Parts: sequence; C-alpha cells; structure tokens
Amino acid sequence: MNLKWFIYSFFLVYSAGISIAQETPDQYIGFDWGFAFFKSKPSDTDHIRGDVTSFHTESSTSGLVCISFRSSSGAKFETYRVNSRIGLAAGLRFSQFVQNMGKWGLLATGVNHFYWLYNQEGVITDYARVKSISQTSNYMGFPAEIRFFASNSYRRVRLYFKAGAEMEIRLRTKTEIRFKYDSMKSFENVVTSQVSKPSFFGMTLYNCIGLNIGGGRKPSLGLEAFIPVLNRRPGSPGLLSNIYGGGLQFNLQIPVQSKMR
Repeated sequence: MNLKWFIYSFFLVYSAGISIAQETPDQYIGFDWGFAFFKSKPSDTDHIRGDVTSFHTESSTSGLVCISFRSSSGAKFETYRVNSRIGLAAGLRFSQFVQNMGKWGLLATGVNHFYWLYNQEGVITDYARVKSISQTSNYMGFPAEIRFFASNSYRRVRLYFKAGAEMEIRLRTKTEIRFKYDSMKSFENVVTSQVSKPSFFGMTLYNCIGLNIGGGRKPSLGLEAFIPVLNRRPGSPGLLSNIYGGGLQFNLQIPVQSKMR
C-alpha cells in the first residue's frame, strides 16, 4: 500500500515541476462520462445467515451475489506540455455507486433469499427473510490526472496512458430492502439502520489506457479502459467491499488555446 501512495505522490510532484517549467501550454476544457463494475463482498457478515436451523446459525454468505456499479460524469481543465506528450488535468466529478447484495434467479445458488438477524436478546433471535439489499451513494469528487501520450502531437489518433487520484465527498446514501414477504416491510427501518453506510470521505486511485482521436485546434474524442487500483472508504466501505473491477470512460475535449494544427 505504501508503494502505491509513493508512486502517485511522485506523479503529483513531477507534474508540479513540469507546470513551473512550461509557460504557454496548450489548454483544453474536457468532459467525461464513465461506468465501471466491481466484484464485491459483504463488508459486515455479523447479521447474515445462510440458514436458521440449529446446525446453521453461524454467519454465512454462501450463494449471495454481490455486485457494485459506478457511473460518473465530470468536467476538467487540462494542459498539454512537452510537445503535447504529457497532459495534466484537474476538475470536478459527480459519481453514483450502486451496491447490490442478494439472491437473483440463475445467478444465485440455493433458495431465493437469505436471513438477516435483526434482533438478539439472550436465547431469543429474530430473523427477516431478505431477497436483496441495495445501497445507492452519491459523491462529489476532485480528480487530478496525468497522461502520457505514446506519439507526438501531429498524430490524429494517439495512444495514451493515464494515472489519476480522486478525493471524494459523500453527498447522500439511500438503502432499500427487498423482503421475501410483504409482511416484513414493517421492519424495514430496523434492518436499514443496521446496514453500514460508507464513510463521508473516500479516495480512488486508478489507471487508464485509451485512444485520443482528433485534437489540435478542433475538439477531440477519447475512449479509455478504466482500471481502479484502490477504492478506499476509511472507517466503512458501506454495504459491500470492492475486490476488483473495471470499466470504460468517454472523453470530449474542447481547445481553449492550442499551438497544434
């Protein structure tokens, strides 16, 4: 973990050095839209039971399907330096994280529900039969990125590599419970209060590889593979903890000042 932070810190320091050395860089306003899927696991298994018979009262996530989906859109200001081989960008991004845990048809194994322990007093235990839990969180983020282009500025199609870091602030979170029986809806507030919410602050580190089409004094388009390196929520990740994931991101850049033709 320390090595990752060192690498990204190096990128930021290196970027700052280049910014001072160059005086009249090409400048662009950029817009991006993206999505990503994550393989996840429950962050808190204390309330989850696979069965409630006398032989299977321990925590169990067997047969549960856990998937997270992230969508985002943002705007940023980017400058190109060193013969337009290096791009530096910073901006504002809004994202939505949807985490789902449950049993859905062919994706799950066993019965189409699991048990949630919502009350325990001595030898008395109360369970709810739950089909799925969904948690949706909205974030405002502040990304900083550095891009390395594989070719010079005269190519209209250019391969590039990107490293980025985004500090995120959680704006709101909504948790929804889908019970096996409608009669359990009266316990929705109780179960919802026991589901962990993500921490207020978060950090995402990511790498990208993509193609930039066009440029110069005309708008350009970019398509890139989004590869998260770290997605951390100090304190609590929320309903699910992400294991690995990936996605796509689309970019539109509009020149503000460009020496390229």
